[in-house]
Amino acid sequence: MQFTLDIRRSIRIALGTLGVAVLAVALFVNAAPADAVRINAQPVAVHIMSDMVTASPDTIRTGQVTFQVTNRTGKVQDFHIDGPNVDTDLEDIAAGGTRSVSMMVSPGNYRLQAEDDDGNNERVSRMIVMP
Repeated sequence: MQFTLDIRRSIRIALGTLGVAVLAVALFVNAAPADAVRINAQPVAVHIMSDMVTASPDTIRTGQVTFQVTNRTGKVQDFHIDGPNVDTDLEDIAAGGTRSVSMMVSPGNYRLQAEDDDGNNERVSRMIVMP
Protein backbone atom coordinates (compact mmCIF):
# COMPACT_ATOMS: atom_id res chain seq x y z
CA MET A 1 0.00 0.00 0.00
CA GLN A 2 2.80 2.45 0.90
CA PHE A 3 4.57 1.59 -2.34
CA THR A 4 1.47 2.54 -4.40
CA LEU A 5 1.12 5.87 -2.56
CA ASP A 6 4.79 6.68 -3.21
CA ILE A 7 4.35 5.97 -6.93
CA ARG A 8 1.23 8.16 -7.10
CA ARG A 9 2.99 10.97 -5.24
CA SER A 10 6.00 10.71 -7.59
CA ILE A 11 3.73 10.81 -10.64
CA ARG A 12 1.89 13.90 -9.31
CA ILE A 13 5.18 15.67 -8.61
CA ALA A 14 6.54 14.79 -12.06
CA LEU A 15 3.34 15.96 -13.79
CA GLY A 16 3.29 19.17 -11.75
CA THR A 17 6.91 19.89 -12.60
CA LEU A 18 6.27 19.15 -16.28
CA GLY A 19 3.24 21.46 -16.27
CA VAL A 20 5.25 24.30 -14.74
CA ALA A 21 8.03 23.77 -17.29
CA VAL A 22 5.58 23.79 -20.22
CA LEU A 23 3.95 26.98 -18.90
CA ALA A 24 7.34 28.67 -18.46
CA VAL A 25 8.36 27.81 -22.03
CA ALA A 26 5.03 29.05 -23.40
CA LEU A 27 5.37 32.35 -21.55
CA PHE A 28 8.96 32.78 -22.70
CA VAL A 29 8.13 32.11 -26.35
CA ASN A 30 5.16 34.49 -26.31
CA ALA A 31 6.75 37.21 -24.18
CA ALA A 32 8.65 38.92 -26.98
CA PRO A 33 7.61 37.92 -30.47
CA ALA A 34 10.07 38.84 -33.22
CA ASP A 35 7.68 41.40 -34.73
CA ALA A 36 6.90 43.16 -31.44
CA VAL A 37 9.46 45.84 -32.20
CA ARG A 38 7.86 46.58 -35.56
CA ILE A 39 4.30 46.69 -34.18
CA ASN A 40 5.03 49.70 -31.95
CA ALA A 41 7.53 51.36 -34.29
CA GLN A 42 6.94 54.67 -36.02
CA PRO A 43 6.79 54.05 -39.78
CA VAL A 44 8.91 56.10 -42.17
CA ALA A 45 8.36 55.59 -45.90
CA VAL A 46 11.54 56.20 -47.88
CA HIS A 47 11.42 56.46 -51.68
CA ILE A 48 14.61 56.26 -53.71
CA MET A 49 14.18 57.92 -57.09
CA SER A 50 16.71 58.56 -59.85
CA ASP A 51 17.19 62.20 -58.79
CA MET A 52 16.26 62.28 -55.06
CA VAL A 53 15.49 60.46 -51.83
CA THR A 54 12.36 61.32 -49.86
CA ALA A 55 11.30 60.38 -46.33
CA SER A 56 7.75 60.71 -45.05
CA PRO A 57 7.43 61.87 -42.41
CA ASP A 58 10.74 63.70 -42.26
CA THR A 59 10.32 64.60 -38.58
CA ILE A 60 9.60 61.91 -35.98
CA ARG A 61 9.89 61.44 -32.22
CA THR A 62 12.57 59.57 -30.30
CA GLY A 63 12.00 55.82 -30.05
CA GLN A 64 11.52 52.80 -32.26
CA VAL A 65 11.22 53.43 -36.01
CA THR A 66 10.84 51.20 -39.05
CA PHE A 67 12.16 52.51 -42.35
CA GLN A 68 10.31 51.02 -45.33
CA VAL A 69 12.68 51.74 -48.23
CA THR A 70 11.32 51.46 -51.78
CA ASN A 71 13.59 51.62 -54.81
CA ARG A 72 11.72 53.45 -57.58
CA THR A 73 14.67 53.44 -59.99
CA GLY A 74 15.64 51.02 -62.70
CA LYS A 75 18.90 50.08 -60.95
CA VAL A 76 19.95 48.22 -57.80
CA GLN A 77 20.42 50.73 -54.96
CA ASP A 78 22.28 50.92 -51.64
CA PHE A 79 20.73 52.92 -48.80
CA HIS A 80 22.50 54.32 -45.74
CA ILE A 81 21.15 55.90 -42.52
CA ASP A 82 23.59 57.92 -40.41
CA GLY A 83 22.78 59.78 -37.19
CA PRO A 84 23.32 59.77 -33.43
CA ASN A 85 24.35 56.20 -32.53
CA VAL A 86 23.05 54.95 -35.91
CA ASP A 87 25.11 53.81 -38.89
CA THR A 88 23.01 51.34 -40.90
CA ASP A 89 23.14 50.07 -44.47
CA LEU A 90 20.59 48.31 -46.65
CA GLU A 91 22.53 47.03 -49.62
CA ASP A 92 21.38 45.68 -52.96
CA ILE A 93 17.78 46.87 -52.96
CA ALA A 94 16.43 45.53 -56.25
CA ALA A 95 14.91 47.86 -58.82
CA GLY A 96 11.26 48.20 -57.84
CA GLY A 97 11.96 46.36 -54.57
CA THR A 98 11.27 47.27 -50.96
CA ARG A 99 13.30 46.50 -47.85
CA SER A 100 12.77 47.50 -44.24
CA VAL A 101 14.88 48.00 -41.16
CA SER A 102 13.83 48.78 -37.56
CA MET A 103 15.93 50.58 -34.97
CA MET A 104 15.92 52.90 -31.98
CA VAL A 105 16.55 56.56 -32.79
CA SER A 106 17.67 59.37 -30.49
CA PRO A 107 17.12 63.11 -30.89
CA GLY A 108 19.16 64.70 -33.65
CA ASN A 109 19.67 65.03 -37.38
CA TYR A 110 19.83 61.95 -39.58
CA ARG A 111 21.32 61.66 -43.05
CA LEU A 112 19.53 59.35 -45.49
CA GLN A 113 21.68 58.49 -48.49
CA ALA A 114 21.05 56.40 -51.59
CA GLU A 115 23.40 55.53 -54.39
CA ASP A 116 23.51 53.20 -57.33
CA ASP A 117 25.01 49.81 -56.53
CA ASP A 118 28.18 50.87 -58.38
CA GLY A 119 28.68 53.84 -56.00
CA ASN A 120 27.52 56.52 -58.44
CA ASN A 121 24.60 58.97 -58.38
CA GLU A 122 24.55 59.78 -54.66
CA ARG A 123 21.31 61.32 -53.39
CA VAL A 124 20.84 62.66 -49.84
CA SER A 125 17.87 63.60 -47.69
CA ARG A 126 17.58 64.62 -44.04
CA MET A 127 15.33 63.55 -41.21
CA ILE A 128 14.92 65.15 -37.78
CA VAL A 129 14.22 63.16 -34.61
CA MET A 130 12.64 65.22 -31.83
CA PRO A 131 12.82 64.33 -28.11
